[in-house]
Amino acid sequence: MLPSLLDVQLPFPLETCLYQFPVVRADAAGRIRALAVAARRTEIAAQLDRCRALDLDPVVLDHEGLALWTQSLVEIPLAPPALRVVAYLGAFRTALAVGGRLNRDLSREYKLREPVWLMELDLETLLEKPLRASVFHSYSKFPAVERDFSLLAPDAVPYGRLEEAIRRLDIPEIQDFRPVELFRGGAVPAGQYSLLLRVTFQSADRTLTSEELNEAGRRLLAALEPLGVRLRS
Repeated sequence: MLPSLLDVQLPFPLETCLYQFPVVRADAAGRIRALAVAARRTEIAAQLDRCRALDLDPVVLDHEGLALWTQSLVEIPLAPPALRVVAYLGAFRTALAVGGRLNRDLSREYKLREPVWLMELDLETLLEKPLRASVFHSYSKFPAVERDFSLLAPDAVPYGRLEEAIRRLDIPEIQDFRPVELFRGGAVPAGQYSLLLRVTFQSADRTLTSEELNEAGRRLLAALEPLGVRLRS
């Protein structure tokens, strides 16, 4: 009911945005004061797409993370504007750590020349989790081969989806792969980014031939085609 009761001039129609009243309270004179936050749905979606293109997973802070963060803000204020970080543990997104950059006034007071970053780590939560089981894989005595693939990918497709598609192939000869360089702008078309993917091929029982390497690379590229990912020309 609050939006209809308030005389608020928004730069866009209310039905096209998401809004929330995080703070609603009465002051000493009995007047109701409220803090309203609104953003266009299209702008939120665009920002989420930009985050996913960088392989970032936007999350909503849970109550535990908010409580820890509020405590940190009170004890050690962060710099305005500050980059705030929340680390989660596991699929259930248990808040493990919160942090950010130290307030600039405190940095000047202690004569700190470089930016100082603080992190509050919940060791009890971390120690409650079991250790990873050790798994041994024998080393191959046959040579490994590295090949670089210069790819073009849509901004809406983050690296995580490429990684998932490659892992689903389950090609034994692909021992490792990792992004080496990501670039936008210049000769890269708008709405896309350039990704240099470095792949390590190795067999446990033989030296791979050029034909085998080419076939593994072809299968890798074929798995990425449905995502709109292709080799740069």
